[in-house]
Amino acid sequence: MILLRTLSPPAARAERIARRFPFRVGRAANADWRIEAPGVWDDQFAIELDRGEGVFLVARSEAQTLVNGERARRTLLRNGDRIECGALTLQFWLS
Repeated sequence: MILLRTLSPPAARAERIARRFPFRVGRAANADWRIEAPGVWDDQFAIELDRGEGVFLVARSEAQTLVNGERARRTLLRNGDRIECGALTLQFWLS
């Protein structure tokens, strides 16, 4: 399982567990985790599982998404990585 936890207000310490992939994060009504925060797009990013390679964050090209301060497009995630999008900061955990 994968756990995403918010680190920034307004929803600090909110959590979601991803059990099915892709797991989509954004403002859209059909997102797996709908987050209303400044700077978050309707389809901000998805978490995808590649059984041969690992867990990846796949960001929408127009939406600025950072992983550990670096611009993300398709980025391999590691336990404890920080994901930033708009005013929101999340932390990625393998559970």
